[in-house]
Amino acid sequence: MPKRKASHAEISAFVHATEDLSKVRSAISKILSDQIAHKVEFTQTKMLGHHRNPIIELRVAITNKRDAYEILQGIISRLSPLDETILDKELAKHLDKKNRLYLRLDKQRAFIGEATLTSGDAISLRFSLRSRPRSLKELKTDLGINENNGDGTDANQ
Repeated sequence: MPKRKASHAEISAFVHATEDLSKVRSAISKILSDQIAHKVEFTQTKMLGHHRNPIIELRVAITNKRDAYEILQGIISRLSPLDETILDKELAKHLDKKNRLYLRLDKQRAFIGEATLTSGDAISLRFSLRSRPRSLKELKTDLGINENNGDGTDANQ
């Protein structure tokens, strides 16, 4: 049983006037497992951009510890080897003093079910962790993700 679990997760994305709200909602849902996606409630906040263009912020709060853990496990297990290398090298930049892990995933890639780190137009995620991982390998071990195949199962099974 993994030692570290995410106790809370917040997921948000900005939907610009040129984007389809249902597609951004779908992209966020694809980050979650089907089981979790069906029970979350999206909140929408309408705002105006710098040039008075309409923007909607979509937000989901996950307070169930098991769900937050499963979402983080799913995202970390789906990262590409390149994204894993980047996250491992920059892990300290993604953690704050309260052991919150911050990730930004590409909206377009999420729409097709991929977890790809980005610094651009993103789905923002924040996970509250019980303790601070020193490396991505430690985080993966604590999440029960097997290094051999990335999905939490033993490659020999």
